[in-house]
Amino acid sequence: AMLMIMLMMSICLSSTIFTILTGQGSVLDVDIGEFYSLLYQNILLLTPSTPLSTFRTLRHTLTATIQRKVPLAAQMAMVKRLCTVSLSLSPVQAHCLTCEARKLI
Repeated sequence: AMLMIMLMMSICLSSTIFTILTGQGSVLDVDIGEFYSLLYQNILLLTPSTPLSTFRTLRHTLTATIQRKVPLAAQMAMVKRLCTVSLSLSPVQAHCLTCEARKLI
């Protein structure tokens, strides 16, 4: 249970950062790569017991990352990670991840 709370909070943190940086992000001196890496790592922690609310937050976060200039290699790595993790999830969760992967392509 504690791991799920930490996962949700970490995804929320990434979502907040990407949302802030979508607006006036060029003024702030923030290394977006660190938050992208954190999000990339957190996707591996998703399990069939992860609540759907976490997937909704992840979807919002990934939408915010699309609005940023992310290198193509990083986008394709995220697509690969989403598709790989989706293989071990329930059909509803897998559908959520594969739809997000499709948006990144």
